[in-house]
Amino acid sequence: MRPDPTGPAVPALSAFDDALQALLAEQNIPGAALAIGYRGRLVFARGYGWANVAPQTPVQPDSLFRIASISKPITAHLVLKLANRGLVRLDDFVTQHLPEQFAFSISAINDERWYLVTLRQLLQHTAGWDRDATDFDPMFESTLIAEAYAVPPPADTTSIIRYMLDRPLDFQPGTKYAYSNFGYCLLGRVIEQATGLSYLDAARSELWEPLQLVDEFHLGASLPAARHPREVTYYPSDETTEPSVFAESLGQPVPPPDGGSCLETMDAHGGWIASAPALALWSMALDPPIKGWLRSETWIDAHQRPSGPPGLEADGSPKSVYYGLGWLVRPVDQAGGFHRWHAGSLPGTSSLVIRRADDVTFAVLFNKRHEDRAQTPAKLIELKLHSLADSIDRWPEHDLAPTLFPNR
Repeated sequence: MRPDPTGPAVPALSAFDDALQALLAEQNIPGAALAIGYRGRLVFARGYGWANVAPQTPVQPDSLFRIASISKPITAHLVLKLANRGLVRLDDFVTQHLPEQFAFSISAINDERWYLVTLRQLLQHTAGWDRDATDFDPMFESTLIAEAYAVPPPADTTSIIRYMLDRPLDFQPGTKYAYSNFGYCLLGRVIEQATGLSYLDAARSELWEPLQLVDEFHLGASLPAARHPREVTYYPSDETTEPSVFAESLGQPVPPPDGGSCLETMDAHGGWIASAPALALWSMALDPPIKGWLRSETWIDAHQRPSGPPGLEADGSPKSVYYGLGWLVRPVDQAGGFHRWHAGSLPGTSSLVIRRADDVTFAVLFNKRHEDRAQTPAKLIELKLHSLADSIDRWPEHDLAPTLFPNR
């Protein structure tokens, strides 16, 4: 028996309640949160099911979830802000910005193509690493890399980058699209070098303080004891365990969300936790650009089709969906309208944020996923959200943000 949805009911949008509750029941998902924005207003924010099953703690609208790879557009937003101020340029080579602590490794680079990798390519996943081709993602190889350099596990980002500097790239930078967590790890370090701040402090200063959302965005913790008081519990898809990557329990079997990988080193590509309403507010704040937030030309550049093969199908025709600077983009009309979105997935986590061309924004978060990517909760709910949005003739005129976030 699941609890009733939490948060203010919106009768005109009750079909979204029905859709979320049905999905949780069908897929045996403990809990979820959904926020909907329209033209800058937060019109819907509800929690469903259990944040923690054992004590039967319901999900609240402001419950915090791991957002996994939705961290990437956050990192991209930071890079674009720095580019606006001239602290970096998108076509700079990443080696120009590698911090001093990596300098010893640069001299040992065994693939000169490293020197061709640009920040734009990192943002677009065209920089030269292909985890699908190699079956190797260094962000999930904490123990192996720690052993390679005789450092305490889990390996930190310095060791991970050092390890990758000694490996050849998988393809010529700029010639294909291949999703890369490691590329966004590098961008996190570029942000630190350019600002002189930690990645977390840079995000607080550049993003969350201006939006008055500091309490809604945090870097997550791998182990349950270190998690935020408002954070949900994460449930694995089955009883399978993974060896812990943490020194105090190294190799011991643990549930995958609770130490099977190191969330702390994933900061810039998968480490954030957030509430669904906060994600919706952040996404809406991006478009149209707020004065002083991002220059219009930067915003346009962020959603342009990548040049060359990464933006084209095998037959040379333009891709109907492509990866811009931190977002997946689907053009929808000849006037320049587009949908942009990003999903996230980690053990125990499935997330999705969408901004449609008609100014409808969705943020939906789950505390369980399926290992089959086609069956992740975010994937299963995506088309239903679009279908329901298409059926709405008139969106509510209220704004829930002042009530949910009275200190903003």
